[in-house]
Amino acid sequence: MTHSRDTDGTLNRWPTTASDNARTEGTRLATSITMRRDRAHKDLFSHAEMVVDLIRACVPHAWVHHADFTTLERVNGSYVTPDMRDRHDDVVWRMKVCGRWTYVYILLEFQHRIGPTMALRMVAYQALLALDLVKHKRVAPGGPYPQIVPIVLYSGDRPWTAKTTLSELFEPPL
Repeated sequence: MTHSRDTDGTLNRWPTTASDNARTEGTRLATSITMRRDRAHKDLFSHAEMVVDLIRACVPHAWVHHADFTTLERVNGSYVTPDMRDRHDDVVWRMKVCGRWTYVYILLEFQHRIGPTMALRMVAYQALLALDLVKHKRVAPGGPYPQIVPIVLYSGDRPWTAKTTLSELFEPPL
């Protein structure tokens, strides 16, 4: 593999041997398969019926029995981070719960590899969503903020071994 740097310091790589070409092509193929799989998941969970089934099957909270699934609607899942980068969540929905218009956002993150920092990433996504609600005046800056239910759909071959809650990632309190 041959390397060079642009004037801005960006490292460029390009294949120079048959094995480099095969490795580069293998990476492109894996990326293409992952993108198609993610697109298929997004398409599947862009249908309210599939989201209802997912929530009923995977969310073990009592509020699920009080959810008005007839109010389920898809909402914008794209945000701009404070440092001006675009963030596109996979799928975001909201619905009424307990008889009042309570926002319950379901963030679906599609994973085919075990992500050791997934719990931390999901908290970051929840914070971006909450900031977007404030920015668009759907919620007062001081809250209360709607419940945000993160759901990670893992399609890897091995069992999920990464931590699933933020508290598992931090040292115990002092």
